[in-house]
Amino acid sequence: MLYGLYKLLSINLFQYITVRAGASFFISFILAMYLIPKFIRWAKNKNANQPIYHLAPKTHLSKSNTPTMGGVVFLVSTLVATALCVKWNNIYVAGGVLSILLFGLIGIKDDLSKILGDNNQAGLSKKAKFLMQIGSALFISFIVFSFSNLSSDFYLPFIKNPIFDMQLFAMAFWILVLLFALLLVKTISKSYENIFSKDMINKIIIGKSKKKINFI
Repeated sequence: MLYGLYKLLSINLFQYITVRAGASFFISFILAMYLIPKFIRWAKNKNANQPIYHLAPKTHLSKSNTPTMGGVVFLVSTLVATALCVKWNNIYVAGGVLSILLFGLIGIKDDLSKILGDNNQAGLSKKAKFLMQIGSALFISFIVFSFSNLSSDFYLPFIKNPIFDMQLFAMAFWILVLLFALLLVKTISKSYENIFSKDMINKIIIGKSKKKINFI
């Protein structure tokens, strides 16, 4: 939309990617902060809680009423902000949106299976999830490789010229990059609860309300 306004009304400010990237960040942030409390209340009312594995440590029992699938809020916020701010004829935008959608759908499928089956083991198996992630990464890499001018040259830091041309093996390299990025996101999302206390999170979500919503 912002780039369309630049084309339609000649608002030069919106042609700069830095401006649109900043706008996209604030749109997604504000939208996520607006939707998170609503999603938590909806999830608690619908008992959309992830079952706790019976062999899990006792400390995990405190999470038994924790709403799950909160990542949907961030997916929606990111996609809305992206739709409003990007230049849609860019193949890399299409690749990024495909990454969000495909990996997001895998996570949604996994969480929904656990909720509907009322069993933490009812979700996707590790093998099925890994194969679906590899398949998604392969599809995204194929799209980018086929329809973009992205170089397949392999470079090393501090060396000016490429070492060799990876050609089709570039897709295998990009698959590894996508899977590593996914692993990094999961690691960060799992570790944030060790940084913030429950009280701090509750204050962020519901402010001065006396009612506490435990979702960690």
